[in-house]
Amino acid sequence: MAKQAANMLGAAMNVYTAYVVAIAIIQMVYACEPEELEMNAKRATDSCTYIGSYCESKALGACVEKHQAYCCFNSPLSRIIQEQVRPQLGLDFGTAQEPSCAGVPLDKISEIDWSKIELDEWLAILQQNGQLPDAGDLTMDELTGSGNIFNIKGDRLPADERAMERLEGIDIDAKRKEAIDKFNINPGGGGG
Repeated sequence: MAKQAANMLGAAMNVYTAYVVAIAIIQMVYACEPEELEMNAKRATDSCTYIGSYCESKALGACVEKHQAYCCFNSPLSRIIQEQVRPQLGLDFGTAQEPSCAGVPLDKISEIDWSKIELDEWLAILQQNGQLPDAGDLTMDELTGSGNIFNIKGDRLPADERAMERLEGIDIDAKRKEAIDKFNINPGGGGG
């Protein structure tokens, strides 16, 4: 009886070894495509929403190729907004086999209640990566002037100074009177 058990165990081990070798060969044949590499890069930056998984192909009754489905976006902020906007609009991401990753239709944007969009995760990502400035350290020059990324030439003035430059030489009272006359505005209250 011990000999029969040993033979059965040996046969089971041979079958298992053949199974492991077959799986290894299949995994070598199905190498990552460029799209999968891009998706993995986006997943690493928290720019993807997991939809689910399904078995793509079976062999000998076992799943040999399992696919995981994701909807990936250009940034974590895009993903965060998509995840919160879709339920408001009655939209979802579809199923693992048929994901629905399209953007929000333009005609639906006006239906979004932006006050319900929670950005704590985005702020945490910014802070974790050292990109969230301390509000006490912000200046107008840093936000809109020479400290801003749009300071290409190196001589960008802050927005308040640029606005004052634009107003130089303009008679504000005359412009106000001109607007009142042109649009028939009653300065004492309401339009005419």
